[in-house]
Amino acid sequence: MKVDTGRLQPLDWELISSFVQSGVSKYVYAFPSFVFVLLTGGALSERVVNVFATTHMLSSYLFFSIIYSLVGLLSSVYCPREIKRYGSRDSYVATNKDNLSDTEIGNIKIRHSFPGNMSKLAVLERHYDNLNVSRPVLRGFISISLLLGVIPTTIGAVNRLIHAFG
Repeated sequence: MKVDTGRLQPLDWELISSFVQSGVSKYVYAFPSFVFVLLTGGALSERVVNVFATTHMLSSYLFFSIIYSLVGLLSSVYCPREIKRYGSRDSYVATNKDNLSDTEIGNIKIRHSFPGNMSKLAVLERHYDNLNVSRPVLRGFISISLLLGVIPTTIGAVNRLIHAFG
């Protein structure tokens, strides 16, 4: 979560989208499933099995997998397509400043109640910014879910590995 003017703010769609689409998050998401398959397949040494084969660790991995799946589903459904497609305001503006017609710009102005005398560039920037912070309650839920899923699971797994092999 970002801190802005002393208040706790939910992550914006740009950060949520970049996390969900990142290679690291896909690895972290797949890790619990990988461990589960290895544990049930009997292909690991006893020492590695003892690291991960605790009720607490398996439930943590399951919890994280469920949370991450929910976050991925919610963000893929509700994250504005402009955020997912372009990933940054600069990319969105650079791509669309010459591609959108005056009618489309007019529709954006009406949708967001922008003043009629705004430049095309300012309209595109504010439009992207508005989309990026849209649905604050949902973004807050996703932000909290990521914190609840990622932090405890990662700390727990690293801690177990350090104690087992360190």
